[in-house]
Amino acid sequence: MSGQGSPTETVRGAFQALASREWSALAGFVDSQALESLRQNGLGMLILTTEQRLAGEKAEGGYNPNEVVIADHLARVGSQQVKGCRNHPTIATLASLSPREFFIEWADAAYNAETSDDPVREVVRCIDGLSAKWVRTRKQPTWSIAANPGTST
Repeated sequence: MSGQGSPTETVRGAFQALASREWSALAGFVDSQALESLRQNGLGMLILTTEQRLAGEKAEGGYNPNEVVIADHLARVGSQQVKGCRNHPTIATLASLSPREFFIEWADAAYNAETSDDPVREVVRCIDGLSAKWVRTRKQPTWSIAANPGTST
């Protein structure tokens, strides 16, 4: 993790990276276990909902993405493209990313510049000047699976 300076400098650096959408820099402020947890949860949920969609079912929740053994599912869903990410990578491509690389893709998908509801700007505005108020926002990326692998529909 970054943060060789004071706690105030660390927080300021993290929020500067967030405000400027420098996801690689922001990843440097995130604990490695948290990055791995995000990767597991994100891929696990993506895999489970994709399997339901491919089975003709509605994805209704009740999942535990932490229990998904990602490699065990890639033969079935790995070729499915993920819309919402730059260049529509496949699930297998996302699964091949390191936790840090996955965080960068996830943050870009969740907080891209085209998002009309911009929680990044709201968080930065609320804490501008380190007002000592902690604001927590959580947004999941809007991922969907392309209807046919290899297309961008």
